[in-house]
Parts: sequence; C-alpha cells; structure tokens
Amino acid sequence: MGDERRFGEEGGVGFSTILCALDLTEASREALETALELGAAFGARVYAVHVLDQPCLRPEEELVVSDQAGLARELEEQARERFGALLAAAGIARERVAGFFVRRGDTVEELVDEAQRLEADLIVVRTHGRRGIDRYLQRSVAEQLLERAGPPVLALRPREAGEVEDDEDDEGPSARG
Repeated sequence: MGDERRFGEEGGVGFSTILCALDLTEASREALETALELGAAFGARVYAVHVLDQPCLRPEEELVVSDQAGLARELEEQARERFGALLAAAGIARERVAGFFVRRGDTVEELVDEAQRLEADLIVVRTHGRRGIDRYLQRSVAEQLLERAGPPVLALRPREAGEVEDDEDDEGPSARG
C-alpha cells in the first residue's frame, strides 16, 4: 500500500480549523483539551462554541421577562465567565483558543451552522453516555451531529469510574469521517 496517506504526512489528511462544542460543564473540559491537543499536533486553529438552548415551556406555562434582550446579554455573559473559569480550572491559556462563540437556538443547528461559517474540518464533542431508555428518548447532540454535520465528528465517550487517561483499551473515541 505505497500510496496510503496518514494524518500529518506530506499530502496526507490534516486539520486547519477545529470546532469544539462545549456545554461548559466540567465534563466538557475533556473535549476542549482533546481539541487543543489535535490543534497543536496539526497546527490548526481551535474555536469553541456554546449554545444557549431556547427555553422549553409547556403550553400552560408562561415566561415573563420584561427585558428579553437584557436576559440574553446576561446569559451570554454568564457563558463567557463559565468559559473563563473552565480554562482557568484546566490551566489553559486563553490565547490557545482562536475564538469563543455563544449562540442561541437549537444546539445541533447552531453547531452545524458555526462549523460551516468557520469552514471547520473537524468537530469535537463529548457525549454524556446515556444508556437504555434515556438514550432512546433523548438523542444526543453528538448522535445528531454525526448525522447532520459536514465535517468529521470526533465524539468522546465519558470515562468510566476509575479509568485512567492513558487507558489502552480498544474502545476509544468514535469518529465519523
């Protein structure tokens, strides 16, 4: 197989722009760290995006907000503060992330749109590891991205309790390409 190309080799596949989807929980830190490691390995720019879901209300409920624009600004500011705290907790310099964006709307639609806008050639996301009926009833963002996104999606599974970072089992992150 003389013409087989590998990541990072001359003429091989590589990444120039990586989009990392964050829910800004401590668990999403793994996705950011992985995206930054890949970015460093391939000389790629890494962008992070957080999507603020629209409130989901039952028909009989009312959401009374006198200043919706003010509320949106407050939620975006809180997301930026949480991103800063996530970076600080992980010891990641802000300069390592080319940009951080906060979007509002359907999470999957916004991530797909942002990937297109940035011309990302990889999306990194962490799954929540739902199983059984929870997984059946609530399809994950990662699953939907695997179906709808243009670029490959690297979906990182949650670590099992007691699992170490350098675990060498055959069940690593899954990717679609």
